[in-house]
Amino acid sequence: GFPPSKRDTLYWYAEGEGIKAKMGYGFFAEYYSHVGQWGTHCDPPNHFIKGKRSIDEIDVKEMVCPLVVIDVHEKVAKNPDYVLTLDDVKAWEEKNGPIPEGAFVAMRTDWSKRWPDPEKMANRDESC
Repeated sequence: GFPPSKRDTLYWYAEGEGIKAKMGYGFFAEYYSHVGQWGTHCDPPNHFIKGKRSIDEIDVKEMVCPLVVIDVHEKVAKNPDYVLTLDDVKAWEEKNGPIPEGAFVAMRTDWSKRWPDPEKMANRDESC
């Protein structure tokens, strides 16, 4: 979790945060935790489908693959709720060729530039 001084941004309690232990014999340990849904990350299949593989069941070799980045940051600047479309994928392929088999496809949104403003990160509109 975040220390108290950083809790003015996105945060929720993580069990065991802030634990510090003096173990004796000059040994000191600290325990940190964070929410896995923050920042760039990969969701394992069981995040979406019950009974499918969890992250610890995925071999690291499966995580090393060609990378394709579809840049939609200008569209996201005009519409922060923008969703990648098949037309975006087709446009990328027209410019770069077919997406390689087994590639990891990422979407560039530039949402990282909203950090650490909690209002921009929340992306609330009039209905919220």
